[in-house]
Amino acid sequence: MAALGAQIAKLEALIRYTFSAVLALGGITHGTIAGAWNGLKSGLEVTRTNSALLRGAIDGQVKDLRKAYEAANGAVDEASTRVADLQSWRARVAEQLRLARGDH
Repeated sequence: MAALGAQIAKLEALIRYTFSAVLALGGITHGTIAGAWNGLKSGLEVTRTNSALLRGAIDGQVKDLRKAYEAANGAVDEASTRVADLQSWRARVAEQLRLARGDH
């Protein structure tokens, strides 16, 4: 999102600079100013479209990360279950060894 903010800030600076330059030329007709303004608005529409595409890409990455996170959580849960099973098995073996040695 920082890249999007930077892109918008650059476009705003470009708009200010372009509009100021157009006005500074002096003697500009209303049609020329209107044309320049329409061009700037068109540039903003392109930026909005690019912003929407960028948001869609970010949303896709977030979904992928969420899936990876859920898969990792599943693996952790499975590993925890296996550790618990191994600890239980170890306790049973230790008990059988104790009984086999005659330690009551």
